Amino acid sequence: MNGFSRGYSSTPPVLKNIILINIVLFLAMLLFEKSGINLTQYLALYYPSSEHFRPYQFVTHMFMHAGWEHIFFNMFGLWMFGRILEQVWGSKRFLIYYMVTGLGAAAIQTFVNYLLISSTMHDYTAMMNSFGPQAFDVFVQHHFPDLETKFTSK
Repeated sequence: MNGFSRGYSSTPPVLKNIILINIVLFLAMLLFEKSGINLTQYLALYYPSSEHFRPYQFVTHMFMHAGWEHIFFNMFGLWMFGRILEQVWGSKRFLIYYMVTGLGAAAIQTFVNYLLISSTMHDYTAMMNSFGPQAFDVFVQHHFPDLETKFTSK
């Protein structure tokens, strides 16, 4: 028996199922994308004020991946560390850990987005209250520094 099949057969059951769910959803995402259906729009985590936000995304975002490298390295890392954790903790405790850390990541991402969005909206409101080329230029430079747009009066 080669090393890979021995390693995979020793993978605990919850970890196997989590990896399988991730792979199946990733392949479904690619397949549906070819049909014009964007699963990311339904399953990835959106900011709560977005028209695409749904509460179930706090769970489904844990199984979404942006590309082949993303899913490969995530599943490889999950397999490397997850099998040890599940063997030591047991299946139930490992599943709870996986879900709690995924929900925690969603909460942190939502909070950071809130901070960024509320700051931008505050500055946008201030800019609109004193609208002019200079105010717009300052807003763009502060929030979109990669843009090379300059509005100067001649």
